[in-house]
Amino acid sequence: MRTDPLSLRPFGETLIFCRALSGLAAADRSLCPRRFLMLPTVERVWTRVIRRLAAVVVGLVVVPEALAQAERPTIREVVAGFPIGDRPVLASGAGTEPVVRRRVRLGSWAPVWVRLEGGRQAFRGLLEVACPDDDDLPIASRIPVDLPAGATREVGAFVRPGSSRPGLEVRLLDEAGRLVGRPLAVALEPPLEASQRVVLAAGRAPGLAELAGLFKFQSEGAGVSVGRLDSMPSQWFGMDGVEVVVLMTADPEAAAWMRPEAVTVLRTWVAQGGHLVVVLGANWRETAAALGDLLPARPVGRLRLAEVADLGALESFAGTVSRPIPPPLEVVRLELADATAVPLAAVAATPLVVRGGYGFGRVTILGLDAARPPIADWPDRTLVWDRLVDLRGRSAESTGTLVGGGRGAIIQQADPDLGARLHQALGIFPGVRLVPFGLVASLIFVYLIVIGPLDYLLLRRLLRRMEWTWLTFPLVVVATSVAAFAAARHLKGDRLRVNAIELLDLDQARGIVRGGAWTTAFSPGNLDYRVTVHPRALEWASGDEPSWQSATVSWFGPPDASLAGVGRVALGNRRAAYETPGRLDRLGSIRIPIWSTKSLTARWAGLAPDARLIDADLRPVAGDRVAGSVRNLLDHTLVNARLFYGRNAYDLGTIRPRGIARVDPTRSEAASRYLSRLVQAAERRGPQTEEPEPLRRELLRTALFRDALGSRAEAIPNTLLRSFDLTTHANELRRPILVAEIDAPTAELTLEGVAGEPLWTRSTLIRVILPLEADPASAY
Repeated sequence: MRTDPLSLRPFGETLIFCRALSGLAAADRSLCPRRFLMLPTVERVWTRVIRRLAAVVVGLVVVPEALAQAERPTIREVVAGFPIGDRPVLASGAGTEPVVRRRVRLGSWAPVWVRLEGGRQAFRGLLEVACPDDDDLPIASRIPVDLPAGATREVGAFVRPGSSRPGLEVRLLDEAGRLVGRPLAVALEPPLEASQRVVLAAGRAPGLAELAGLFKFQSEGAGVSVGRLDSMPSQWFGMDGVEVVVLMTADPEAAAWMRPEAVTVLRTWVAQGGHLVVVLGANWRETAAALGDLLPARPVGRLRLAEVADLGALESFAGTVSRPIPPPLEVVRLELADATAVPLAAVAATPLVVRGGYGFGRVTILGLDAARPPIADWPDRTLVWDRLVDLRGRSAESTGTLVGGGRGAIIQQADPDLGARLHQALGIFPGVRLVPFGLVASLIFVYLIVIGPLDYLLLRRLLRRMEWTWLTFPLVVVATSVAAFAAARHLKGDRLRVNAIELLDLDQARGIVRGGAWTTAFSPGNLDYRVTVHPRALEWASGDEPSWQSATVSWFGPPDASLAGVGRVALGNRRAAYETPGRLDRLGSIRIPIWSTKSLTARWAGLAPDARLIDADLRPVAGDRVAGSVRNLLDHTLVNARLFYGRNAYDLGTIRPRGIARVDPTRSEAASRYLSRLVQAAERRGPQTEEPEPLRRELLRTALFRDALGSRAEAIPNTLLRSFDLTTHANELRRPILVAEIDAPTAELTLEGVAGEPLWTRSTLIRVILPLEADPASAY
């Protein structure tokens, strides 16, 4: 830890400085005129004057600053993100070891830890951490700080970087909001791209870092980065940029993440879409007690596999292997926790790999210690990790066809990503018209003619008063400016316009709820706005109102190269800040220039015990089909309802309040075919559509089950909305999922800062994971 001598020894440093100044005259006589220095008496007087002046300067400047620095707290260390390797190790073992640096991912929330050291007096105020958004403008979050005198504290904050050259500005503010000390600028490591897939390991996991060297990721540009979970954020969204966490439970380092407060963060992160891989070891009892119902299978004992045939199940799970696993192998006996758990590899006595759903995320459990031989020394161990973390390779993102724009297209981006297309569709305002370039060029030509030749001919030939140019020239300029402003106001309007699409997800079995909103606002003036998100429940048919755990609102922009303002121009450098310390649901001072747009996104998470929106009576049918009925318990009509189960989609049409829809297993279509129709419909509409609302709904519906497109999914990236894809829940985990549109908002997303009522265009989708009757034939 660095120390500051001036703050620790202010009077000692002051004494040294005084001595140096007091000897200045004697050390360098060239500073004084020669005639004075020739006289000893005058020389002594001159020396005294220098000493007195030096003492005055020190007393007025140096000493107060040193004392103030000793009184106030000091920022000692700032770290952001997680330790992540940025160079892969080849699967064959060749190549260099990864260079591990703390990295954040573009477009994702990341944790920041700030170490503070108290001064001579206690400090109470705010810690402010600012990071640039997609327009390269800083957005600051504030955390309350109560620091005793001389104490050292680590304060956690969260940032969402949007620039490819991110940096942090850290400041301390007192209770009145005044700056304390000087701001600290911190340069971060180059961030990971938004398309990067991040896997973090808690504990030593031999072979996991070699994932990034697999051919399917290197050849297809998937960009997998493996790092280490060394610090747990205080909120689940601090791991927003992490896709998989591998918990090596037998490692002492991983034991720290099984404390109750860490398990709470992990549990919420999984419930909101994360994937947790639990590798059991000798301490399987402690693991079962710590993680509880998060595990899809219960550890019940130990077992020794000594036969080569028994190890073939794990080899088959890994795929094509070059060398068999040498016996014996110690494993943990597992019992499936419920009917939703799916064994992926098993022997006669026990499942070896089990996967289950928890909320909108997944948990995979491996019943053996992969950090010990023979698995740790097995050449094909990376293939096991590949199946466990379940990351699919992705084709390199090609340039899209969405170039140009039609009438009303405010945001113009060329990117095939589903989130980027949604971002573009939200920027279409049919009531707002852009002035064609040809008309602008023609008006400029006419303007030049008027202020040049026409003005000259009028004053020279007809009026013969050339001096009147001093009057006619400014009049023409003012009249033209007023006319241009009036025309633009007529074409673009004078009201705040907001396009929004919302999603509400509910896992009825566990009572887990989450929501998301994506919004673009078109401002009629150069104004500052306050953006607030308040999740609100629908009319729940039963159970209590949801208890909301967290809500965040932030900027929304296309991924990768389109971040950092590419294609957009940031006007000004005004700082925006979250107004409520310790919370991220109220963002103030968002500047939107006149007749420009700003895209925002909000997310919220909560628990709704015993809440139901849909009453389902569903049972599995031979194959991957389902039969039964669903009943709408809402007071709102469900429009264009679809039920996804396995690889099939069932069209349930419109379900009125308290209405019932039958699910016929013989009347279904492949989910890939249905989604392909949505993609084709979105491509036919294109950016020139006059009906952007259907386009937004089609894009969001596709993103919700994008992986069900099969091979075509490789050509349609889903970077921004990947965590909302529940294909594996419907397909692999056999969970029925109902999707429909409703005419009701699921959150109060407000924009304040302009007089008058904003003009909203809003669409809402709900998605409910329904319970399913157990199939006796599928029990292990």
